[in-house]
Amino acid sequence: MNPGSGVRARNVLAGGGLLLFLMVAFPLEAADPFDGAKLYAESCVHCHGATGRGSMPGAPDFSRPADPANGLIQGDKLLLNRIRRGGTTCPAFRPVYSDGQIMNIIAHIRRLQH
Repeated sequence: MNPGSGVRARNVLAGGGLLLFLMVAFPLEAADPFDGAKLYAESCVHCHGATGRGSMPGAPDFSRPADPANGLIQGDKLLLNRIRRGGTTCPAFRPVYSDGQIMNIIAHIRRLQH
């Protein structure tokens, strides 16, 4: 047996323990695009359209691949803050939806891209 293999095995186990700790301490939250579609239909479809193309002047086209013009190239955290605060003509949704619900909406919007 190689003398270094015991050290490598301990390092692997220690790394696995760290990963397990991080997963418990900071659980991954998977967004639900199906719930997001329902919430989008309730509050977003009037301005952004059912397909995300935008039905009001100035509304971003969510159906295009992510690019700076539609803002979807931004990370989820930036989009979450944008939806919480609202935009030029978009109302703030912080009082309406929880952060988890907004993340579900973001997951749905990202699925609209072609």
